[in-house]
Amino acid sequence: MKTKIMFLLLAVSFCSTLLAQNEHLKFMGIPLNISVDAFQKQLEIKGMSRVPDIDLTKDMPIRQFKGNFSGMPCVISLVYNVKNKIVYKAIVLYASEIEDMNQKFYEDIKNRLMLKYSQQNMKEDTDNGFPCCYFLVYDSSGAKLIGDIELIKMSVISNGTQVGILYEDVANSLQNEKSTIDDL
Repeated sequence: MKTKIMFLLLAVSFCSTLLAQNEHLKFMGIPLNISVDAFQKQLEIKGMSRVPDIDLTKDMPIRQFKGNFSGMPCVISLVYNVKNKIVYKAIVLYASEIEDMNQKFYEDIKNRLMLKYSQQNMKEDTDNGFPCCYFLVYDSSGAKLIGDIELIKMSVISNGTQVGILYEDVANSLQNEKSTIDDL
């Protein structure tokens, strides 16, 4: 009986280790570990629509979408690895001509991220005089860093501000970097 219990404990431990190694940061409930085409389909199911490539992005591994993020109209950019087409970064941009709306969106998102990812994993700072927050995201065991989220208010050309939220999966970002370095 003790042998069966020990075997069961060992099996559960092994399975949870495998699960932890396969965890990836999620954006809108979608893991940042699938192909850009599969990610696009998931975003379209959630009501996002693809923005045609513009001169700035047509030769870059970026796809852009318009739709609602956390109840507000935003532009979402997916950044993916050129070779394997796996998405490793998602960027949300929200801009309103009304500065109070930008500030409210920033504060609302910051509070929601603190609820979801814990204030202990947050660092507040400034970037060029604008507020920003960084969140470290760990796997379900709390032992392995799987991603980070950056929330920042920034200036735009028209003297206003916009809010940016950057979700980056650690493992796939490192894989993309390795792939880029291998080309050198």
